[in-house]
Amino acid sequence: MAIEFMDRPCIRATEAFAGAGYPDCEALLIVEVEGADEEIDAQLERILAIARTHNPVELRESTSTDESARIWLGRKSAFGAMGQINDYMCLDGTIPVTELPYVLRRIGEMSKEYGLAVGNVFHAGDGNMHPLICYDANKPGDLEICEKFGAEVLKLCVDVGGCLTGEHGVGIEKHDLMGRH
Repeated sequence: MAIEFMDRPCIRATEAFAGAGYPDCEALLIVEVEGADEEIDAQLERILAIARTHNPVELRESTSTDESARIWLGRKSAFGAMGQINDYMCLDGTIPVTELPYVLRRIGEMSKEYGLAVGNVFHAGDGNMHPLICYDANKPGDLEICEKFGAEVLKLCVDVGGCLTGEHGVGIEKHDLMGRH
C-alpha cells in the first residue's frame, strides 16, 4: 500500500519533533501492506526476506495500531520537523524507481557542490521524490543558490526518465524547465 523513504537528516529532525521511535540510521523505509490475513502474511514474509538480504540496522514489524500510528506520525511530521530546524525548498519530481540509488547519490554530490544540506523524504514505491533543500532565508544569495540547485535536481529527474512533477503540479519554479525532454 505504501513504501516511504526518509534519510538521516529527516529521521533526526522527525525524532526531535515527533518522537516516532525511529532508529538512528542512514535511511529508513516504512512499508505498509493491506489485504486478507493470508495475503498480508505472504507480503510481509517476502518484504522481510528481501530486507534481510541488505543487512538492515533494524527490522521492525508493528505489533499494534498505536505503534503503527506513531510510525506514520513521524512520516507525516517530516516536513514540519525540517521546518523547525531550517528554511527549505520542497521539490516534487518523479523518477523510475530503478534510478533511486543513482539520483540520491547525485543529490548528495550536488548538495556538496552547492553547499546546501538536503533532507530526502518521499514515496519510494512510485519514485515521487521530495528533496528538501535547506537554506537560510536571511542570508543574501542563499535562496538563489537553492533555486539553482532545485532546478538541477528537477533536470536530473527528467534526464533519468522521470518528470518535473509527481503530485504537486507545475508552478513558477518549474516554468522554465517545461521544455526539457
